[in-house]
Amino acid sequence: MFNRLEPQIGFRYTTWLIALIMLLTLTLPMATLRMRWRPNKVRRLFDARAWSEPPFSLWAAYLFVSLCGLYLPSFYIQLYGARFMDAHTSHYLLPALNAGSFFGRLIPLYMADKFGPLNIEIPFTLFASIVGFAWMSTKSVASIYVFSVVYGFLAGAITTVTAVIDAALCPSLDVVGVRMGMLLVPWSFGLLIGEPIGGAILSSSSGWKGVQIFTGSVLAAAFLLSVAVRWTKYGMRWNKKC
Repeated sequence: MFNRLEPQIGFRYTTWLIALIMLLTLTLPMATLRMRWRPNKVRRLFDARAWSEPPFSLWAAYLFVSLCGLYLPSFYIQLYGARFMDAHTSHYLLPALNAGSFFGRLIPLYMADKFGPLNIEIPFTLFASIVGFAWMSTKSVASIYVFSVVYGFLAGAITTVTAVIDAALCPSLDVVGVRMGMLLVPWSFGLLIGEPIGGAILSSSSGWKGVQIFTGSVLAAAFLLSVAVRWTKYGMRWNKKC
């Protein structure tokens, strides 16, 4: 939509139109959603005890680190693809990535229910790191499209399963809301700084290879953090559903 409308009506009105569509589509759920049950007491806005729990602190670090690199391909895949294909064809790389993400948000959730959310998040983060490094080898139209779909599937899985782990790390339902809200802070800061860092790397002498190495390296670090979360929470029992 943006690519087709921006040349005709300009950046300002295209952005306004997209925002209007988002507002209209969100109005219905906002008007109809109701709280299933009310808590017995007013919830706290901050739970300081959470930071004394190693699994929670490590998970917050995982969210920050992973989000520094997870969405870099989403932001830059069209620009990268334009080096190897015409502009019209490269515009469909992001929809291809989002198509993979759609299935990544469904299938791994079923697997998480069967095997445990952390047991799914850990290997999917590792696979995303490997595919992030493999981004460097994509030099043809077909390989870039395959990368987009596969990476989109993995990124969608990581994004969706994280919310389940947020709740699983809480000691009781009474603190789920406040702790999930607290975890959104490092999550959002990672997302906030990741793309500008990618842009700075792209503008430097490292170029695209630097962005691709940064993506894979950040996700590799996130993989190690996810392993640490599982180890501090459940020990070395790797056959445990968690």
